[in-house]
This record gives sequence, structure tokens and C-alpha cells, in this order.
Amino acid sequence: MTALGFRHWLCLSKGKCSIEPLVSPQVNGTAKYKGLIISKAISGLHALRGSKFAFVDEKSASGYLYAKALLEEKNIYDTISEMKFLGSHDKVIEAVNSGEVDAGPPMMKLLIAIVKI
Repeated sequence: MTALGFRHWLCLSKGKCSIEPLVSPQVNGTAKYKGLIISKAISGLHALRGSKFAFVDEKSASGYLYAKALLEEKNIYDTISEMKFLGSHDKVIEAVNSGEVDAGPPMMKLLIAIVKI
């Protein structure tokens, strides 16, 4: 399974929002985290063009919004042939692993826990 990393801050960092957060949750002592796009057969972002993609939920930062921002930035988002919203990070990992979809963005912490099993 290939993991393609992405690092995107809130839309504020790119000036796309007119809101400013008052608080931010901290995980492992920091308010920042890295996200991933995983795939069993795709070796780079360019190869995601025309792929089937699974996301968690349209309101999920790590399971949709950050990945979407990266894919839009790289002009890939509009080329996705099929999009599914599966409702959980676990289901995204399962869908990629089973071949139901080509790629998806799970929570890195969850993926690390699964790989350690």
C-alpha cells in the first residue's frame, strides 16, 4: 500500500476564509498533523487522475477537506472518476485494501495502528 503525504493547514493559511479560529484541538501535544492519501496500486499524485476515490465525510478535515485541497491544487480533484463518502476512516482503509476504490485519505494515526497489528 502506498501512502502519499500531504500537509495543509486550515483554509486560513491560504486566505480563503474570513474566519479566525479561537481554539484548536491538540493531538500529541500539537495543533498540527499530517494527512495521507493511501493506494495499493498508485505510485504518485499524478497517477490519481481518473481514479475511484473514497472519502470519510464532507465535513471531515483529514478524511476529505485537506485531501480535496491538495487534489484541487494539483488539478486532480475534477478528474476523479468516482467519489464515495464512506462515513469512517476505517471504511476508507478497507475500501482501498479491497480494491473497491483506488485511493483515499485515512487518519494517519489509525493507519499506523493497523499496520502495527
